[in-house]
Amino acid sequence: MRALALLFALAALGGGGLDSRMPDAAVRLPSGDVLVAGGGESVERGGPGGRFVLAGTVGGPFSFATATLTAAGRVLVAGGYDDSIVPTADAWIFSP
Repeated sequence: MRALALLFALAALGGGGLDSRMPDAAVRLPSGDVLVAGGGESVERGGPGGRFVLAGTVGGPFSFATATLTAAGRVLVAGGYDDSIVPTADAWIFSP
């Protein structure tokens, strides 16, 4: 929940770059940046300046996924629904 609040704060400060959708999953990274995913095909990373940049893409639009920071510092984005609202067992690992 803190990551989502930070996401809103960052977007309000800089308003830049975040894909034109509301991301479903957000996780705060050890650097203080936020990795956001869902609602589209992109995964983006934002920092204290409020700018978001592309961190990666997935095979298609998805929503209602989860994002979990692993002990190794990578982010696991998993589950959710595809654009036809069909549950998915897809998972992606990002090394921000």
